[in-house]
Amino acid sequence: MLRLRIYLFFALGLLLAACVTVNIYFPAAAAEQAADQVINNVWGTEQPPPPPSPNGTGKSTQPNQIKPGEANLDISSPAVQALRESMAQRHKQLEIYYDDGKIALTKDALIVLRKPAKIPLKDRSKLKNWVTEENKDRVNLYRQIAAANGHPDWEAQIRAIFAKRWIKKAKPGWWYQDENKQWQRKE
Repeated sequence: MLRLRIYLFFALGLLLAACVTVNIYFPAAAAEQAADQVINNVWGTEQPPPPPSPNGTGKSTQPNQIKPGEANLDISSPAVQALRESMAQRHKQLEIYYDDGKIALTKDALIVLRKPAKIPLKDRSKLKNWVTEENKDRVNLYRQIAAANGHPDWEAQIRAIFAKRWIKKAKPGWWYQDENKQWQRKE
């Protein structure tokens, strides 16, 4: 009888241990910082690192900086690096179309031809191809960042962060889609 109680107690302990779940939160602040770094790289707006703080510790006192010990997203995998480079090269051709409003940022972290009829026919096919390639790279970028961090389930959250950051970091005069899918011009 004592043996049975010991086995039951052990079985109950295993059952309770199996019910414990690990709650892995999505590091939104780290995702914003990673998105900003990628966007700055792609758009050629790299910013120098912040200066050391006045307290002499060498640590930045800038807001939104990831502090030691906080979550961080890895954006240095070879796949992510290749996508960043591909997008940066393509951006050199796309930038004039952002500037004149023919290409716009969508609310779901992609780009679209906003005014295809205003694009000369001789350029339209080439531009459509660039937009298609850019969107493929963007979708793959969000997937690769999630995978590189061991959380493929974060892809949608990473994409949502990027959607907001692309728009926030867009140059004045560029067009974007608001939450209601209405076109807005960045001021």
